[in-house]
Amino acid sequence: GDQARDSVEARAMVWAAVEVGDERVGVAAAHLDHKAEPLREKQLKRFLDELRVNGPALHLICGDLNTFCKSDHDAAAWAAILAFYDKRGWGAPAEASATLDAARDLGYADAGAGRTLEATCWTHNPLFRIDHVLLNDGLRRRCDVLDYRRIDSD
Repeated sequence: GDQARDSVEARAMVWAAVEVGDERVGVAAAHLDHKAEPLREKQLKRFLDELRVNGPALHLICGDLNTFCKSDHDAAAWAAILAFYDKRGWGAPAEASATLDAARDLGYADAGAGRTLEATCWTHNPLFRIDHVLLNDGLRRRCDVLDYRRIDSD
Protein backbone atom coordinates (compact mmCIF):
# COMPACT_ATOMS: atom_id res chain seq x y z
CA GLY A 1 0.00 0.00 0.00
CA ASP A 2 1.83 3.03 1.33
CA GLN A 3 5.39 1.72 1.06
CA ALA A 4 7.68 3.18 -1.57
CA ARG A 5 8.33 0.62 -4.31
CA ASP A 6 12.06 0.69 -3.43
CA SER A 7 11.34 -0.97 -0.09
CA VAL A 8 8.71 -3.53 -1.06
CA GLU A 9 10.84 -6.39 -2.41
CA ALA A 10 14.54 -6.51 -3.17
CA ARG A 11 15.42 -7.85 -6.62
CA ALA A 12 18.63 -9.50 -7.69
CA MET A 13 20.86 -10.39 -10.59
CA VAL A 14 23.20 -13.37 -10.86
CA TRP A 15 26.03 -13.58 -13.33
CA ALA A 16 28.78 -15.93 -14.35
CA ALA A 17 31.82 -15.57 -16.58
CA VAL A 18 32.33 -18.43 -19.04
CA GLU A 19 35.06 -19.12 -21.55
CA VAL A 20 33.97 -19.55 -25.15
CA GLY A 21 37.07 -20.49 -27.11
CA ASP A 22 39.56 -17.77 -26.22
CA GLU A 23 36.86 -15.31 -25.17
CA ARG A 24 35.49 -14.63 -21.71
CA VAL A 25 31.73 -13.95 -21.82
CA GLY A 26 29.49 -12.81 -18.97
CA VAL A 27 25.97 -14.19 -18.71
CA ALA A 28 23.62 -12.50 -16.26
CA ALA A 29 20.02 -13.23 -15.27
CA ALA A 30 17.75 -10.71 -13.59
CA HIS A 31 14.20 -10.49 -12.29
CA LEU A 32 12.96 -6.91 -12.06
CA ASP A 33 10.06 -5.34 -10.16
CA HIS A 34 6.63 -6.20 -11.54
CA LYS A 35 4.74 -2.99 -10.75
CA ALA A 36 6.79 0.18 -11.22
CA GLU A 37 8.64 1.14 -14.41
CA PRO A 38 10.83 3.76 -12.65
CA LEU A 39 12.00 1.09 -10.21
CA ARG A 40 12.67 -1.41 -13.02
CA GLU A 41 14.76 1.21 -14.79
CA LYS A 42 16.72 1.89 -11.59
CA GLN A 43 17.27 -1.82 -10.95
CA LEU A 44 18.44 -2.54 -14.49
CA LYS A 45 20.82 0.42 -14.51
CA ARG A 46 22.31 -0.83 -11.22
CA PHE A 47 22.77 -4.33 -12.65
CA LEU A 48 24.27 -3.02 -15.90
CA ASP A 49 26.65 -0.79 -13.93
CA GLU A 50 27.81 -3.88 -12.01
CA LEU A 51 28.38 -5.82 -15.23
CA ARG A 52 30.24 -2.96 -16.91
CA VAL A 53 32.57 -2.54 -13.89
CA ASN A 54 33.09 -6.15 -12.78
CA GLY A 55 31.94 -8.36 -15.65
CA PRO A 56 33.77 -9.43 -18.79
CA ALA A 57 33.98 -6.98 -21.69
CA LEU A 58 31.58 -9.21 -23.62
CA HIS A 59 28.34 -9.91 -21.75
CA LEU A 60 24.57 -10.23 -21.88
CA ILE A 61 21.78 -9.85 -19.39
CA CYS A 62 18.53 -11.73 -19.70
CA GLY A 63 15.49 -12.61 -17.68
CA ASP A 64 12.11 -11.42 -16.52
CA LEU A 65 12.53 -7.68 -16.91
CA ASN A 66 8.75 -7.20 -16.48
CA THR A 67 8.62 -4.49 -19.11
CA PHE A 68 7.31 -4.30 -22.65
CA CYS A 69 6.87 -1.86 -25.52
CA LYS A 70 4.51 -1.45 -28.42
CA SER A 71 7.22 -2.07 -31.02
CA ASP A 72 7.55 -5.69 -29.83
CA HIS A 73 3.94 -6.41 -30.78
CA ASP A 74 2.05 -6.37 -34.06
CA ALA A 75 -1.12 -4.29 -34.41
CA ALA A 76 -3.45 -7.13 -33.37
CA ALA A 77 -1.37 -7.98 -30.30
CA TRP A 78 -1.19 -4.33 -29.23
CA ALA A 79 -4.97 -4.01 -29.68
CA ALA A 80 -5.41 -7.08 -27.42
CA ILE A 81 -3.15 -5.47 -24.78
CA LEU A 82 -5.15 -2.23 -24.94
CA ALA A 83 -8.42 -4.18 -24.61
CA PHE A 84 -7.01 -6.10 -21.63
CA TYR A 85 -5.97 -2.87 -19.87
CA ASP A 86 -9.33 -1.29 -20.63
CA LYS A 87 -11.23 -4.31 -19.29
CA ARG A 88 -9.28 -4.06 -16.04
CA GLY A 89 -9.97 -0.32 -15.75
CA TRP A 90 -6.29 0.54 -16.10
CA GLY A 91 -5.09 3.44 -18.20
CA ALA A 92 -3.45 2.60 -21.50
CA PRO A 93 0.09 1.23 -21.11
CA ALA A 94 3.06 3.30 -22.19
CA GLU A 95 4.09 2.60 -25.77
CA ALA A 96 7.78 2.76 -24.84
CA SER A 97 9.69 1.17 -21.99
CA ALA A 98 11.93 3.53 -20.00
CA THR A 99 13.80 0.43 -18.79
CA LEU A 100 14.57 -0.86 -22.29
CA ASP A 101 15.30 2.69 -23.48
CA ALA A 102 17.84 3.09 -20.66
CA ALA A 103 19.53 -0.17 -21.63
CA ARG A 104 19.67 0.94 -25.27
CA ASP A 105 21.14 4.29 -24.20
CA LEU A 106 23.87 2.37 -22.36
CA GLY A 107 24.75 0.42 -25.52
CA TYR A 108 22.70 -2.75 -25.02
CA ALA A 109 20.82 -4.29 -27.93
CA ASP A 110 17.78 -6.55 -27.89
CA ALA A 111 18.83 -10.00 -29.14
CA GLY A 112 15.28 -10.42 -30.47
CA ALA A 113 15.35 -7.28 -32.62
CA GLY A 114 14.05 -7.85 -36.12
CA ARG A 115 12.48 -11.20 -35.24
CA THR A 116 8.92 -12.32 -34.69
CA LEU A 117 8.70 -12.20 -30.91
CA GLU A 118 6.36 -14.36 -28.87
CA ALA A 119 4.60 -13.12 -25.77
CA THR A 120 6.00 -14.50 -22.51
CA CYS A 121 3.38 -13.31 -20.02
CA TRP A 122 0.97 -14.75 -18.97
CA THR A 123 1.33 -18.47 -19.48
CA HIS A 124 -2.45 -19.05 -19.68
CA ASN A 125 -3.09 -16.09 -22.02
CA PRO A 126 0.20 -14.69 -23.33
CA LEU A 127 -0.12 -11.01 -24.23
CA PHE A 128 3.24 -9.36 -23.51
CA ARG A 129 6.92 -10.05 -24.07
CA ILE A 130 8.40 -9.20 -20.67
CA ASP A 131 11.38 -11.56 -20.87
CA HIS A 132 14.38 -10.22 -22.74
CA VAL A 133 17.96 -10.97 -23.77
CA LEU A 134 20.11 -7.83 -24.03
CA LEU A 135 23.61 -7.93 -25.53
CA ASN A 136 26.22 -5.36 -24.65
CA ASP A 137 27.76 -3.53 -27.59
CA GLY A 138 30.96 -5.59 -27.56
CA LEU A 139 29.09 -8.90 -27.69
CA ARG A 140 26.61 -7.62 -30.27
CA ARG A 141 29.49 -6.70 -32.59
CA ARG A 142 31.21 -10.07 -32.12
CA CYS A 143 28.32 -12.49 -32.53
CA ASP A 144 25.29 -13.32 -34.61
CA VAL A 145 22.03 -14.25 -32.89
CA LEU A 146 21.08 -17.50 -34.61
CA ASP A 147 17.88 -18.30 -32.75
CA TYR A 148 15.50 -16.54 -30.35
CA ARG A 149 12.34 -18.15 -29.04
CA ARG A 150 10.07 -18.83 -26.11
CA ILE A 151 10.03 -22.36 -24.73
CA ASP A 152 7.12 -23.44 -22.56
CA SER A 153 7.65 -25.58 -19.50
CA ASP A 154 4.77 -27.95 -20.19
